[in-house]
Amino acid sequence: MNNDIKKFDATGRDLWPDSQIQEELSKYSPVGRVKHIAAPPLRVTRLIGGLGVVDRGQLREEDTRRAPGTWPRMVGINVSKIRFNCQAHALAVNISDEDAANADDGWSLGKTYGVALVDKMATAAEPWLRNAVNSSTNVNTGVTVASAWNGTGTTSNPVANIRTALEHVQDTTGQKPNIIIAGRTADRILRAHSYTNFASGGYATGDRMPKLFDVSTYVVAGAFTDVAEGFSGNPSFLIDDQIIMVVQAPPTRWAATVYWSPTPEASQPGQWIPYLHPHDPLTKSRMLEVCDWSDTVVIDPMLAVTISGVGSSQSGGI
Repeated sequence: MNNDIKKFDATGRDLWPDSQIQEELSKYSPVGRVKHIAAPPLRVTRLIGGLGVVDRGQLREEDTRRAPGTWPRMVGINVSKIRFNCQAHALAVNISDEDAANADDGWSLGKTYGVALVDKMATAAEPWLRNAVNSSTNVNTGVTVASAWNGTGTTSNPVANIRTALEHVQDTTGQKPNIIIAGRTADRILRAHSYTNFASGGYATGDRMPKLFDVSTYVVAGAFTDVAEGFSGNPSFLIDDQIIMVVQAPPTRWAATVYWSPTPEASQPGQWIPYLHPHDPLTKSRMLEVCDWSDTVVIDPMLAVTISGVGSSQSGGI
């Protein structure tokens, strides 16, 4: 255990970053959590500050030729700032002396608890993405489909719908989204559609989807909520009947999750830091806390588009 005491608890208590549990968390990425794909981690040195953002118009063509003995051509660069405020996020669990004594490996028990806390932390962060893409101020445009993709005897064409949305972003910004995030229901009916299977040259398997739409990443959101402990079926998915497309091609990107860390070992992609609190003789346990300091910000709303309600016919859609 790393015994370097860090006083970063909101209550002012001493905390011990645990290097062994940290090593385990650094290898772990929760399945089905997609916020860190749409808004990748970006480390900052302060809890509150601003991100320097270069206007995407700076990507325009410039004449770089210079005559002998002359100064280089001067260009103007428009830089703006996106404000961020890294909030403290944390969850904790007590590891009782009895559980630790009865475990085959005490450290393994701590790692198991740590991974479980990371799952909860990651799930708690997922609604940000759902809320962001459902706001007209955070995306280039939000559209619906004129014909449900899973309808019977309709003229729906999900491949054309998605390509139209991708091209809309490219036509308005000069950049085409390179990431597609599909909700559970949207992914199922998209892959089952005859147009999708025809266009992909067979059944639309996961490896064929990025090639079909010329993107680097196609993922299915899997986080769910609103279920009781020990539930058996019928979870409520956070992102379900929706397709999200974003540009993540630095130096331009739709969004980022800025994070600050008191330790250089903060794990990716969620930067979760495990702390073991001092032993409590009254409760005969040690508290394991997993925390991070982060803020997710939309940098350029023009670089994202969302298609909602693909399982039902809408009016005024694509």
